[in-house]
Amino acid sequence: MLLTRPRRYPNGGGGYEKLKTCQGWTKVCWSAEVIADYMTKSRYSYDNLGQWGSDSISFLAENNLLVREWANKMGYWFKLTEVTYPANLGNGSTETLSFKVRNDGVAPIYVNQNHTYVRLALLDGSGQALAVSEPLPGVNPFTWKPDSVSDVTVSFSFPQTPHAAYLAIGLFSTESVTQPDIKLGNSGLLPNHWFPIQGEAKP
Repeated sequence: MLLTRPRRYPNGGGGYEKLKTCQGWTKVCWSAEVIADYMTKSRYSYDNLGQWGSDSISFLAENNLLVREWANKMGYWFKLTEVTYPANLGNGSTETLSFKVRNDGVAPIYVNQNHTYVRLALLDGSGQALAVSEPLPGVNPFTWKPDSVSDVTVSFSFPQTPHAAYLAIGLFSTESVTQPDIKLGNSGLLPNHWFPIQGEAKP
């Protein structure tokens, strides 16, 4: 979601154009640093970009990189940082997967009343899912809090799965969604939003 609501700026008040010339309600000038600190402390999941005339257009044009940074940090921003998994995937046995997730955002995830589902999949070489697990038991991303790293260890099993190339992880807003609809913040995310695990994941 896009961001700042000018009437609530802690370093001024009033529209963006007025803040740039220190003409806000409190006569304080626009400061990206102060607003970034405000956003970090706010624990916001969303906010609007502007609501006076062309303020939002000007703000986006002049602060595009800042908006992108805030858009990522606002709400949750999950990054898989470490994964340990067995080599004998897809042979029908029950195995153990361990991973670490860092939330670089400023808030927890509130999707579906604080409960998001995590599944594993075996993908073929083109990234298509050949087998998908049930939601991982006891794994609730709402507990992956901001500015912290969460450790997860879970048991899982897959049936015999010919042509499986690698293991992937995905986040789902509901049990009925057929492919991940909540993105991890890692590079290497596939177009279908599965994140392939190949050795140690790179954030």
